[in-house]
Amino acid sequence: MVNKDKTGAYHASVAQAIDFYKPLPEFSEELRHFDRILSSGIGGLKPEQIRSTGYCVDTLEAGIWCLLNYSNTKDVLLAAVNLGMDTDTTGLVAGGIAGLHYGMEGVPAAWINSLARKKDIDDMIERFTVVRSGALPICKRTPLCPFRRKRPKARRANGPGNILYFKFCI
Repeated sequence: MVNKDKTGAYHASVAQAIDFYKPLPEFSEELRHFDRILSSGIGGLKPEQIRSTGYCVDTLEAGIWCLLNYSNTKDVLLAAVNLGMDTDTTGLVAGGIAGLHYGMEGVPAAWINSLARKKDIDDMIERFTVVRSGALPICKRTPLCPFRRKRPKARRANGPGNILYFKFCI
């Protein structure tokens, strides 16, 4: 986040969103759902006024509210899950927003070091970063791809027609 002042960044983001969406008639009905966010007043609400139901707008409001009211990633995440209701979704969104603001440095080292399969996660991040940087093309399933790995074959998930594919390099 370029603007380290999170309240200033929030207000600037709201102004930019309004400038972009307000003139487009196809969004007029949808914008009303975002009134609490777009009014720039979400940070001043009390915890009991925040809904963390899992409804996408409620979840976004909760994530923004947590960021604006707490000063570090740990407290943002704890506040998000302590709002109750759909805690995993709210925690995910609040954590993502906190990550944008505080960066990786804001995540407590104990949390990072206690991740299950941390080495696998680090390896996947490294492979993604290399491909994303443009240093290597995205694999088109060629045998020459340095990241090619054997993956389980496709398997059927719950429900007819739902197939999960595990045939990818990264």
